[in-house]
Amino acid sequence: MANTGSGGEPRRHVVGSDAFFRALVESAVSPYIVIDASLTLLYASESITELLGWDPQDWLGRSIVDLLTPESLEVAAAGIDDLFVNSDALAWVGGPMRAFVRCADGSVMALDIEASSPERTGIDGIVVLLHRAGGSQAMSDAIDAILEGDNPKLALTRLASLLEHDIAEATAVLASEWDGVGFGQVAGAMGPLHLPAPRTADRDAIYDALRSNADIVDLFDALDPLTRADALAAGMRSCWLAPVRVAPDEPTTAALLVWHILPGPPGALYRADVDRAVRLAQLALRWEGQQRMLAWDGTHDRLTGLTNRSEFQNRLDRHNGTGRAVLYCDLDDFKPVNDRFGHRAGDEVLATVAGRLRETVGAHLAARLGGDEFAVLIEDLSAPEVAITVANRILAAIQPAIEAHGRLATIGCSIGVAIDRSGRASADVLLDEADRVLREGKAQGKNQVRVAFLEEPG
Repeated sequence: MANTGSGGEPRRHVVGSDAFFRALVESAVSPYIVIDASLTLLYASESITELLGWDPQDWLGRSIVDLLTPESLEVAAAGIDDLFVNSDALAWVGGPMRAFVRCADGSVMALDIEASSPERTGIDGIVVLLHRAGGSQAMSDAIDAILEGDNPKLALTRLASLLEHDIAEATAVLASEWDGVGFGQVAGAMGPLHLPAPRTADRDAIYDALRSNADIVDLFDALDPLTRADALAAGMRSCWLAPVRVAPDEPTTAALLVWHILPGPPGALYRADVDRAVRLAQLALRWEGQQRMLAWDGTHDRLTGLTNRSEFQNRLDRHNGTGRAVLYCDLDDFKPVNDRFGHRAGDEVLATVAGRLRETVGAHLAARLGGDEFAVLIEDLSAPEVAITVANRILAAIQPAIEAHGRLATIGCSIGVAIDRSGRASADVLLDEADRVLREGKAQGKNQVRVAFLEEPG
């Protein structure tokens, strides 16, 4: 790039690495300018127009003094002197500094600015990055919330706030847990679009956008006419949706939505801001998923998906004092399945049994205690017959042959039922009694239910 100096001679602004400058032009997320020691504007990125409203071409070769307030001019002059005098300056100097810049419409905008040392960049001038004031703190707050990991909605809300800070006159929301009908979790300001249960046209537009290959989709024209009318009444003329793809091999169930006062898709600067928020949202949702998986692993059996023994015991310990029953289930003839068909077939049988057990007991808590032993907890027991009926249904559900690893396996089940009508028995006593009558039953024959009352019926 060349321009004409005061003496009329052409002046080359890039005297060092052209490759560096091209990379800066192509990859810079924030708007930036290049100035010389006299504050003459040598270059400005196109994103300056979106940030401040003025055309960079109108200011090339002119001093930026008229763009700065007097206080900001003093700060800028001092900082530039530092950069030219101190050859050992860091590549990016300072904190950033705060400056107040006049926009094309006459308003004044607070900016955080960072400037480069010419010796470090190879550019014949100072590169100045511009950020809306407060963005660094907003970014820090969002990252802190992600790293803390104990409140994913707070992290997503802070990311939405960060985007609203970066994009003037925007309303942002991060939504997750899409089930085809609506989003289960919403963080930020929803705006005119009701995300938990959107209108039919809105739902279809979201569905298509989530499954598209596009990074950002402008939904506005595809939304329900009533939603568009609400948006226009609120001064919003575009609705951008950016899918948040948490895992490449899973359906997209999260999205970043931005309402904006300008029609059409986002420009280059805003697109970069949206992309950054999407990447951070991916981190937040991945962290949330990992935390949820760790919590699930601590309370569930991985093979069957049922509650594990530890959590089953905890549930017994947390009992509220009403009548209850424990059904202790032990599979009959399971060992020959492992011996004849192998442990992979045995695992398939256990998984199938777990599915049948879960379907049979409904809302009652089912658990795998270990090996081929399962248990069911019936709380708020109204009558002993309820527990006995459930036990007999379990026997009937398990008896049909199970296809496992290309073979058919036939097994049965013996069940010991311990009924605590008062609700005063300890968890250990209740489990031990159910196990005792189970063993007695197996010793006398298979596929039967044996019952014990911790307090004899009156």
